[in-house]
Amino acid sequence: MNSQIAERPIEILIVDDNPGDVRLTKEDSALKNIPVVILTGSREIDDIIKANNLRADYYVTKPIDLEEFIMAVKSIVDSLLNQREIAGGGGVIG
Repeated sequence: MNSQIAERPIEILIVDDNPGDVRLTKEDSALKNIPVVILTGSREIDDIIKANNLRADYYVTKPIDLEEFIMAVKSIVDSLLNQREIAGGGGVIG
């Protein structure tokens, strides 16, 4: 599955309640630098720590607070645009 994902340019990975997907992504050298947002129903501290240990960029709990979700995605997009600008690769994501 990861090889199919790697064939397409992915800017952000949004994972719904499956931290295992984050682990697989972060272990794949072609995908490990893709920012990850975990959407989950769990507010348990152990799950938040697990997501952090898996190097998820954001952990958004359900029911989703739309402002929090938009802020997470906007932060990632801004960071990607800044990285591209610094690298001289232009500012278009897509």
